[in-house]
Amino acid sequence: MRLPDKIVEFRVTKLRDEHAYGVFYEDTYPQIKKYLASRVENKEVAEDITHEAFVELWHIIFVRKEEVRKSLRGFLFLIAKRRLMDHYRRKSKSPTYIDEYIEQSAVSNNFLSELEVGSEMGLVRNCLVKLAPTYREVITLRYLDGLEFEEISAIMEKTSGTVRVLLHRALKELRDELGKTLEE
Repeated sequence: MRLPDKIVEFRVTKLRDEHAYGVFYEDTYPQIKKYLASRVENKEVAEDITHEAFVELWHIIFVRKEEVRKSLRGFLFLIAKRRLMDHYRRKSKSPTYIDEYIEQSAVSNNFLSELEVGSEMGLVRNCLVKLAPTYREVITLRYLDGLEFEEISAIMEKTSGTVRVLLHRALKELRDELGKTLEE
């Protein structure tokens, strides 16, 4: 029988249960890897960064015995994001993952209906690329990665309310950008 996520998180963060960490690892590994795979040049690099993130989380919880105050999964995504930034700093180039990610992702009809546009993905991709990086990030985390607001707030290091406002504004900007593009 599978334990609910909140119980697993409690057992990992409060009881420092190593077995629960193993359960958390098995449940969360595919999501972290998918998040990273869409943002790096190959599968092996995504796996390496994923492992680094889990090792860092282990170190924080079980070695340094620090308290995790936010969502454990959201905190892990934040660690992965920081590791990703370190990776690109070492490579001295900026990530240009949005085009490839949108093409590879199965964007749901829900996302397109949210935009109120039945447009081609190429059009949506071109408009997404024109958005501010923060808007692009919040849209991809919510609709392409399928994360909850609490997890996005941990990754972006903003409050959940701020993330909701950012998403609302980002979708408005994307709709406006799509409108301008369709008028041309």
